[in-house]
Amino acid sequence: MKKNIAGGYEPVTTAQIGKLIAGEHLNTTALRCYLSLCTITASRNAVERENRKNGATTGKYNNFAIDELLRLMPDLKESTIRLGLRQLKNQGLATVRKKQITLNAFATELERDWLESSGVGQRVIPIPRRMLRFLAKSNKRSLILTTLAYLSRGAFIHRTKIKNTGTAKVSWIAEQFNLSEASVKRARRELIALGFISPDTTESQRKLNRTGAYFTVNLDWNYEQEEQSEVVGEFKKDSAMTPPLVKKRSLMTPPYIETINSLQELETNKPAKRASGFCKKKISFRNIKPEQIQKIPLLLMLYRSAIQQKALVHSERNLLNFFSSAVKAKRGWTDPVKMFVWTVRNDFKYITEEDEKRSMSLIKNYRSKHPEAFEFLEKSANTELKTPISSDKQAKLQDMISNILEKTQQQTKAVA
Repeated sequence: MKKNIAGGYEPVTTAQIGKLIAGEHLNTTALRCYLSLCTITASRNAVERENRKNGATTGKYNNFAIDELLRLMPDLKESTIRLGLRQLKNQGLATVRKKQITLNAFATELERDWLESSGVGQRVIPIPRRMLRFLAKSNKRSLILTTLAYLSRGAFIHRTKIKNTGTAKVSWIAEQFNLSEASVKRARRELIALGFISPDTTESQRKLNRTGAYFTVNLDWNYEQEEQSEVVGEFKKDSAMTPPLVKKRSLMTPPYIETINSLQELETNKPAKRASGFCKKKISFRNIKPEQIQKIPLLLMLYRSAIQQKALVHSERNLLNFFSSAVKAKRGWTDPVKMFVWTVRNDFKYITEEDEKRSMSLIKNYRSKHPEAFEFLEKSANTELKTPISSDKQAKLQDMISNILEKTQQQTKAVA
């Protein structure tokens, strides 16, 4: 137990969490807007408390603007944020004005039924402000709801201390928060990888079946600090070596689209050939980098490398699944390369129809512009068909064919 949470916290009641789940279906934008409003009120309350300690005059903030929500959710537009706020107002969850932000914390019959069925009970949950900011930026509904579920099961205010341990079952989270068990497991793995909750170390299956896995909430968690430290560490490592001297370039640079293939073309002033849709870098399926999933030419090189290394067999369906797994990996995962490799190695599991439609349009548009980039697919198919057969196999095939012919002749004689 600890007395404080690093970075402060915002007390949220279980009735407020019940309002987000038990009522009408909230979309992900409205859910993020609600968490952003919680972070704004938490920061303003912290400023007022500091002013009271220092003896300064405390006054309410009368300058609320939509820009505060845009800073917390930079990937959303102003129009979508206003739609989310309108949905919160229509369902009675929150009202936003220029002078005041009010969050409804009173439990209605729906929330009381949910509290009784889930067994959470009416109490206050201390949610760290750092986690609120992180969830406001996240566009994964399963990650947001799973985090709220673990906080409702593992974060308590006991007298003057904060308890940060508890147990939770995946089936309970999926049932009470309207999620699938697969999405809950995926979100749990992501929270463990981020370091917000600890992995379970119990070996008793009976205990896991009864109450679920033990976990501990990291009250000193700071995702922004970890990102900054990684960037600073990489800069220090790179700065140890001085960069090589840059050679002076010529005044006239060749055009980007055209390429010069030989000195003869330069001497005879022949028009240079148009660049193909392929990239000429050496790319291997065993060593994938994040930028190789982003661009279509590099992704095609990865596909050819996977075929050459016999990780895949070429077909149009495998090509579509390969691109779909790349689209899925770019959907906001913490490590898209690991997700991409896992999807390819596990027979393209959990690929949605939206991923297939997106990848199909990408392949179609790129093939219409660069048909030469897909010539290697026809060559690989022809080489597979023209593989030579050994002499032993040919002898066995001839024996089998002769035996079949003898049996058919005997049967025809017997019938005659």
